[in-house]
Amino acid sequence: MGPGHGGAGRDGDGVLDRLVDGPARATYAVALAAVVVPGLAGMVSGRADRLLKALRARADAAERARASAENEARTQERSRIAGEMHDLVGHRLSLASLHVGGLELALPKAAPALRPDAAVVRGTIKDALRGLRQALGLTWRCRSENATLHLVASSNQK
Repeated sequence: MGPGHGGAGRDGDGVLDRLVDGPARATYAVALAAVVVPGLAGMVSGRADRLLKALRARADAAERARASAENEARTQERSRIAGEMHDLVGHRLSLASLHVGGLELALPKAAPALRPDAAVVRGTIKDALRGLRQALGLTWRCRSENATLHLVASSNQK
């Protein structure tokens, strides 16, 4: 600062002191502040906008991941229930088919007229098993059911 300003500990050679003298110094300081402050505010605002945009994108991604995980869990539970239904109902229908096949073998001696009815019942059970698989969306085949049906079919051919 210049003489008579009482700048204790300052050497009086500041950049503003060298460029501008007297009252114009305040005007330049205000002008400099008028440019720098809005620039800094714009930088801070831009960073805040980018941060907010990034946070929204992360929240959207997290929501999509949560919905996907929820759908996956729902699908797995439905598959588990379908498998249990197939096992339970399929087993019971297979047993019924096996018993009807046994009746078909015994009917020629006991009541030959009922043998075609037993064959219809066995065919209906077979159709019910097929419909159960289709309804549950299962594509695998139960080997024991195939073996049972094959055993009954081969005994009918005798």
